Amino acid sequence: MASATRKGPSASTNAVGGGGGVKTVGGPTWEELRKEARSLENEIDYKLIAFSKVAASLKDDGDSFPPYSSDKDALLGSTNKSDNFEKMSADLNDLLSRLSDINQQMAGCVTSSGAFNHTLQRHREILQDYTADYSKTKSNIASMRQRQELLGTVERDLQSYRSGGLNRRSELLNKEQEHARNADRMTDEIINMASATRDTLYQQRGTFKKMGSQVMEMTRKYPAINNLLVKINIRKRRDTIILALVISSCVVFLIWYAVR
Repeated sequence: MASATRKGPSASTNAVGGGGGVKTVGGPTWEELRKEARSLENEIDYKLIAFSKVAASLKDDGDSFPPYSSDKDALLGSTNKSDNFEKMSADLNDLLSRLSDINQQMAGCVTSSGAFNHTLQRHREILQDYTADYSKTKSNIASMRQRQELLGTVERDLQSYRSGGLNRRSELLNKEQEHARNADRMTDEIINMASATRDTLYQQRGTFKKMGSQVMEMTRKYPAINNLLVKINIRKRRDTIILALVISSCVVFLIWYAVR
């Protein structure tokens, strides 16, 4: 954790002050750079602790980065935490960049090996530790945000699928009901047509019966007409017999011709 390396700056960098082995040419001295480096390290250390606390609160709160929420207070609280996290991240990034520049300037002041190089190396290690803690915390939060966004996308897709499925089932049900109503209407129309046809047939049968009765009445009144009808029937039977004999002969001839 970041707090485990926080004791390094004051203990190790106070061991060396000014003296031989450093150079200052128209710029800040080694001691000034070292003091500024210690000040930045203390500030970074303090902000890293606060940064880690904010990150921990975001991890503990499952709704810190909700895909969507109906609770206005929770949503505002999540937004405030996220804004605070982003602001602290930007501040720490700026402080780490400044500390890196100071370390480079300190490296330019060292002209010989020994305690100065050891002090400079210690400042570099502290910068690396702080940078590693900052990057790890920021990476963890970024991974959590990505996971929450992915879960939110999946949830939205599921809700969209459920909504679409319900709408689809409702649409199919409405279509089936419409088909059933159409079938009922067609059945009623067919029944009405059949009833009308039946009434027409009854009327025609009555008409034919009446016509048959009139013909019979006429045959009784006029014997000549009755005789004419009898002859017509006899001729029709004769024609029918002749036609049957011709057809039978043709069929027999065709069978004989086929089996020859």
